[in-house]
Amino acid sequence: MQKVKLLSLNLHCLEEKDIEQNQQIIVSEIIKKDIDVIFLQEVAQLHKNTIEEGHIKVGNYGYVLQSMLKVLGYDYFYHFEPIKHSFGKYDEGVAILSKHNIKDLKTGYISYTKDYYDWRSRKYIKGTVMFGKEFFDLYSVHLGWNDQDESYLAQLQKLVESIDNPNTIIGGDFNVRCGDSLYDQTIQLGLIDLYGLNEKRRFEPTHEDNLDVHKDSSRIDYIFATKQYEITDQNILFKRPKVSDHYGIYIEMLLVQEN
Repeated sequence: MQKVKLLSLNLHCLEEKDIEQNQQIIVSEIIKKDIDVIFLQEVAQLHKNTIEEGHIKVGNYGYVLQSMLKVLGYDYFYHFEPIKHSFGKYDEGVAILSKHNIKDLKTGYISYTKDYYDWRSRKYIKGTVMFGKEFFDLYSVHLGWNDQDESYLAQLQKLVESIDNPNTIIGGDFNVRCGDSLYDQTIQLGLIDLYGLNEKRRFEPTHEDNLDVHKDSSRIDYIFATKQYEITDQNILFKRPKVSDHYGIYIEMLLVQEN
C-alpha cells in the first residue's frame, strides 16, 4: 500500500497582495504535508518578461515555487502550459508540480476558441507518473462556464474523451458548484469526486463570498479520478491566511497495489 498526497490550487495569477509571502506559505505547506503532486491553475508570468526555459518566463508563479523548494532541498518536477493572455499583462496557464518525474506530457484545447487573446480559451495538461508499480495519468485543468459561445459540458466532454488510462487523476477549477446539475452530469460521465466521497465534507467551500458567476461560497475546485480510492486525510487549505481568491483542496489517498 502507498499513500499519495494531492493538492489542487487556483493561484489567481499574480493579482493577490503579498505574493512572496503567499509563496512562502504554499511552500511551507507542501513541505509540511510532504505533498506528492500539486495541480495549479491561473498560473501567471508577466508577458513582457524574458524566457527562463521553454514556455517559462522570469517570475512564473509555479517556477518560483519550484525554485523555493529546491533551495530548501526538495526537488520537484515542474511543467507549465500557457493558454491565454489575461489581465492585459500576463501569460496565464495551468501547471503541475510533482515530487515524481512526469513523462509523456501532452496538452489539448477543450474550449471552442483557441485564440490566445480570448480569456475563454481553455486547455488541459496531462502527463504520466508511476506510483508504486502502476502508471497514472495526471491532469491539471481549468474549465469555463456557459455563455453564448462556450459550453461547460462541451469542454467537459472533450476532457473526458482525452482520457486513455484507467488510472487517471484530474485536479482543477471546474467552475461548477458541488451538488448542482452540472456537477451531477460531471459525475455521470464517470469522474469520481475524491473529496466528496466523505458526505459530511462534500460541500466545504473552496472560495468565499461572490466569485465571478458564483454567488456566496461554494466548492468549485476538485480532484477527480476514474477509480475510487480510500481517502485517509482531506482538508481545505489556505483559508486563513489566504493565498488566493480560491482555497486549496487537499487529499491523501491510499493505493492498494496489485501483486
